[in-house]
Amino acid sequence: MGKTSLIRNAAARANVPLIYCDFATVAGMDEVVSRLLHAAPRKHGPRLMQALEIPVKYLGQSVSVTGGKITLIGERLPDDSHVMLEAVLNFFNACAAAADESWTVCLDEVQELYALGGSRIDWRLRGLMQEHRNLNYILIVSDYRVIGRLAGPTAPFYKQLHQMEVGPVPVPRLSRWIERRTKTAGRHDLPYGDKIVAAAGPCTGDVVRLAQVVFSISEGNPRGNIVSAAFDSIALDERHECFLHHWRSFSISQRGALRAIAAGEPPMASATLRTYGLRAASTAASAVAALVDRRFLVRTETGVGFDDPFFRRWVGFHRS
Repeated sequence: MGKTSLIRNAAARANVPLIYCDFATVAGMDEVVSRLLHAAPRKHGPRLMQALEIPVKYLGQSVSVTGGKITLIGERLPDDSHVMLEAVLNFFNACAAAADESWTVCLDEVQELYALGGSRIDWRLRGLMQEHRNLNYILIVSDYRVIGRLAGPTAPFYKQLHQMEVGPVPVPRLSRWIERRTKTAGRHDLPYGDKIVAAAGPCTGDVVRLAQVVFSISEGNPRGNIVSAAFDSIALDERHECFLHHWRSFSISQRGALRAIAAGEPPMASATLRTYGLRAASTAASAVAALVDRRFLVRTETGVGFDDPFFRRWVGFHRS
C-alpha cells in the first residue's frame, strides 16, 4: 500500500530523473503522451530542438513549448495510440543516451493500459523495453490478476520483471503518521490513529479518506464515537449514489452474496442460501466469482471479503 508515494520518495532521495504517469486518471492515449512529455526532464537549447522533432515527425502534431516543457496540440485517431506511445518512449531513450544518463519511466495503474492501447499493447511495450538501454521501467499494478497477464508463463514479461509486493503499512506506523499530521494542523486532541486504521483497513487511500473526515467533523465537538460517525458519513452519505449505481448493476444472486458476506455469513452455507434467496451453492459460487472478477470482492487467506470497507458498511446498512 502507498505504492506511488514509495516510488516518488525513492526517486527524490536517489536524485534520479523520474518520468511518472498515472494511467488511472487519463481519458485516452493522447493524454498519456502529453503527461509523459510534461513529466520529462526539462530541455533547453539544442536538446529542446531535438525534442521538438519527435512529436512533429512521428505524431504529426503541432507542439508548444513553455519553460522547456513540451505540449502536444491536436488529436490523433485511436488506431495511432501505440505509435504515439512508442515515439515518446523512443524519444526518452534517445535523450537519456545523448546525456549519458539513465532515466526511469514509471507507469502507474498499468492495467488501464489495455483499455487505452489494446490487448497487444503489453507485447509492444516488451519489444520497446528490450531496445531501450538508457531507460528503466517501473510498472505499478493494483489489480493482482494483471500480474499473471504480464509475467505469467505465456505472458510477454515472463522472467523479465523483478516483482516487489508492497504490503500494508504497519498499523502503529500509520497511526503515528495520522496523529503527527493532525498535530501539524494545530490539533493535539485527536488520538484516533489506531481506531481509524482499524476501521478503514489496510488500504492507505481508505485510511486517509477516513482520517480527513474525522478531522473535519471533530471541529464541531461531536459526541459519541467520532470514528464511527465519520465512517458512516463516507459510506452512507458521501458515496451513497456511487454505491447505489453499482448495486443496480448486480444480479439478484450477486446481491444476495454481497448481503451474506456483509453480515459475516459464508455465502455457500445452506442456511445462508435460504436466508438470502440463493437457489444453490453453485449459484452463490458463480455470483462470488463474478464479484471477485469485478473487484468488488477479494479473496484472502481467510476467505472472501469486500475490497471497499465503506461499500461493506453500505451493503450491511441496506441489506434488510
